[in-house]
Amino acid sequence: FYTSAKAQEKMNGTGFKIIAQNADSIVWNANSTSANLKMTVQGKMLSKGVLSYHINISAIKDLLLTNMNFHIPFEKSASKYLSGLGEKGGLRPDTVRWQRSNWKKVKPNVWIGNDSLGLYFSLSKSTTLLPIGGAMQINVKGGSMLLDVHADQIELKKNEQLSFDFNLTVTPQTAAELQVPVKKKSKFYQKLAK
Repeated sequence: FYTSAKAQEKMNGTGFKIIAQNADSIVWNANSTSANLKMTVQGKMLSKGVLSYHINISAIKDLLLTNMNFHIPFEKSASKYLSGLGEKGGLRPDTVRWQRSNWKKVKPNVWIGNDSLGLYFSLSKSTTLLPIGGAMQINVKGGSMLLDVHADQIELKKNEQLSFDFNLTVTPQTAAELQVPVKKKSKFYQKLAK
């Protein structure tokens, strides 16, 4: 969270609690605050490798966020292929971009991986920051490959809230999943994550 080009909100953890746990899943809450924001993260992990996150951000006082960034770094060796975000599936292009305005045509779902491992990422339509103007970009930065979701120029009034919902699926979980062609990875894991 940035309040100017160089000023970043420093989030400090204020609590972590496991809410529920059984043989197939675990659910937890994590809270943090800064001078201007409160953030609650609720996570749920299923035994089939699916992780669901709901992030809620609340303004402590009126403020302008010049930028909100969410990063997922990948090892280059684990990001050879890409499927989704309008790409047919195959070798990962140098840069892939997605805009919120494309939602009806291109869903914000993408699988990135290599022959033996990968990660599936999907945004939920209930994410409230996206109508403000969200975007996603995937490209190489330095020694790693980065998936970056961001939104710019977000004005928040005191106690106003935004939410950010997404799923991650660590792949593959079974030997059969290894046989799914790269072109079908994104759609295959989209069904698995439901």
